[in-house]
Amino acid sequence: MIPYEYLFEEYARQETRNLTLKGHPAIPDGEYAFLESYCPDPACDCQRVMFRVFSRRLEKSVSTFSCAFPKEGEKFVPELEPFGPQRPFTSEMMELVTAHVEEDSAYIERFKTHYRQVKSVANDPQHPFYERLIAWREEVEKEERKSQGAEPKYQPRNASNPLRVPQSMLPIFEDIAGQTDEFCRSHLDDECSALARQMAAALARKRPSPLNKGKSNAWACGILYVEAQTKFPF
Repeated sequence: MIPYEYLFEEYARQETRNLTLKGHPAIPDGEYAFLESYCPDPACDCQRVMFRVFSRRLEKSVSTFSCAFPKEGEKFVPELEPFGPQRPFTSEMMELVTAHVEEDSAYIERFKTHYRQVKSVANDPQHPFYERLIAWREEVEKEERKSQGAEPKYQPRNASNPLRVPQSMLPIFEDIAGQTDEFCRSHLDDECSALARQMAAALARKRPSPLNKGKSNAWACGILYVEAQTKFPF
């Protein structure tokens, strides 16, 4: 997910929502900005927005959650992002954003507009902001390589390793992903299977990777357990 402000700095400066809290029972006093991120993959039409709640006082993100664009008649239901920065008050932040969206129907339309703007850049190499997208991807890849240390470089983004799993972790990753895929085929759906793979890949990219310890079936179970907690009731 690319931060909206990375591509459209001027628009983001004007349209980013800020919330000043004082005396909230769960959330510390301060000003919080709701920074939006969107998927820059031209082949994906996920129609989602991810929020990074940025604390002006701490100068860092304190909560991360996302939501699919609600269809007509549906409610705005944010979901916890399992690998983003979180604080104990994330659920309260999600409630505040939900209330804010319900009070302002134009807010959702603004998400959709921002989403289309990001996709317009991703789908058009001639777009004047396309170079910003390439620069962002290079920064992300640089940080990932830096975290790898002496690990072999990832395969290209569109090769047979689209989730960018380090070569040394591929056997463990495929073992875990095979088990989550099988469970999702029997009991869930393709979306859950894809998310489980993304979670396993994220764990495989950590240095050191926790997947090197424990059994693969335990990791598969744990990944699906977290997904069940964040996406739907048990």
